Amino acid sequence: MFTSDSLLLVELHRGGSARVKKLLQELVGGQTDKGSLYADALAEAGKPVLGLVSHPLAWYLALWRNGCAGKGDLHKRLTSDVRWGQLRARLKNREPKPGQTDLKQLPEGWGPERARDSWYADSNDAQAFREWLQAVLAERGMRKLVDHGWGSSPIAKFAGLMTYQYFNHFVRGAENMDKSVDSMEALQAMHEAHALPTHFVRMESLADDLQAALDAIGVPLSPDQRARVAAVKSGAPGEQEAIDRFYDAETRRLVARREAFLYERFGYEPPSGGGQGKKAKRQEPTEGAAEAQSRTGTDDTTAVEPAAAEPAPTPAPAKSAAKPRKGNKASAQAGAEPTPAADKAATARKTTRRRAATDTAKSAVDSDA
Repeated sequence: MFTSDSLLLVELHRGGSARVKKLLQELVGGQTDKGSLYADALAEAGKPVLGLVSHPLAWYLALWRNGCAGKGDLHKRLTSDVRWGQLRARLKNREPKPGQTDLKQLPEGWGPERARDSWYADSNDAQAFREWLQAVLAERGMRKLVDHGWGSSPIAKFAGLMTYQYFNHFVRGAENMDKSVDSMEALQAMHEAHALPTHFVRMESLADDLQAALDAIGVPLSPDQRARVAAVKSGAPGEQEAIDRFYDAETRRLVARREAFLYERFGYEPPSGGGQGKKAKRQEPTEGAAEAQSRTGTDDTTAVEPAAAEPAPTPAPAKSAAKPRKGNKASAQAGAEPTPAADKAATARKTTRRRAATDTAKSAVDSDA
């Protein structure tokens, strides 16, 4: 957090925020504070608020990398033997509600040792990151271990950790959210009614957003100062490449579904690039929001994203062994070489097959919601 006489900067995403704070200090004075104020306290401060945010995919990757460096509250909780013991005791004594999956069993092998020796052991291990992300976002039984406030909040049923943090920082009353906020419509209504007047700066368009925010607040800048703002680089070096390498299609969809509110709020789309990004590009930023909006209190079932459960494509003969789409059984299991007539029919059915494959993938991924 950064405070000055002119404004307050609250960073939802801290990666790269140091250079923003340094620039603001040169422009308006002020200082960096280690703590952070939530929305109600920010409202009482009576100063313009700048919110620093990033794409949810970048946010979760930065959160994990911070843990790999041995930093952060989430790292402390996930590597704590005491916290895991409390979690297991709580799950053992908890009876599932009607229609819910029994939460007494976590995935085999998960525990503080797994967090220390696998999830946080190597910041270059993409597979470890994906399993960590499943634990943080997809495993309902772990939510109170990840963040007790989020796990106890009604929005945990359909919204992710980043959305919860966003509401705490920028929406009044979010710390003690009423149980009636149990759907996407209710969440959006609360935002409209209680969001702080905040000027947001996205890391992906840092220079433009920061200039617009300072102008809106009324901070006077000389031509030289404006040039310095315009020269600020967006994002972090290599961030896009890291997103393409660490996320696969399933984890992209998981984040897009759980953070549907933020995708819509800031106009985010799944980043393009790389083979893994092609599947994600077909997904709308608010994928899964329709299901979330229709919920009125139905909790998620315990599930890990079903990447490993998808059937492996069956090799086809040379001429037809092209590139079966993952999750598309019809294409993957086609074993016969097509005839001209079959080619013509296949062309006519091309759109239908694509839609069926997409529906199948969505159905599998939404099984945890």
